Amino acid sequence: MILRTELTSDPLGRGYSAMTDVDAAADLNTVYRVRDRTLIPTYEIFEALTAGDLTTLLADNRFSVVMGMAEVSVEGVNTRAILADVFSVATTATKQRLKALETEPVSRAQELDLGRVLPGHVGMARAA
Repeated sequence: MILRTELTSDPLGRGYSAMTDVDAAADLNTVYRVRDRTLIPTYEIFEALTAGDLTTLLADNRFSVVMGMAEVSVEGVNTRAILADVFSVATTATKQRLKALETEPVSRAQELDLGRVLPGHVGMARAA
């Protein structure tokens, strides 16, 4: 139903009606969108740090609390405020890397939670 609605309403103006099933599936699977992330694994936060920032941040107990979690939910206003405060001492390089973690590139199919769309899926959705 979600795929059929996407193909018939074409909310992003992709031109699905003029595409073959193969072309529509390829377009839906192409990564060209960006969405906000809700959870960020702490290993990605660690990877974003410069060595100098790690040394500075280790002196802050709140940093240890953040890194003690498996992943950090970045949806909440409170959590974002705490993270901004904890990482306020970080260098611009670390802050830019952390900011980049807030979003992720996705395909339209991923955005719609469809998984990988195959030409057969498009054909069935159009025929429904």
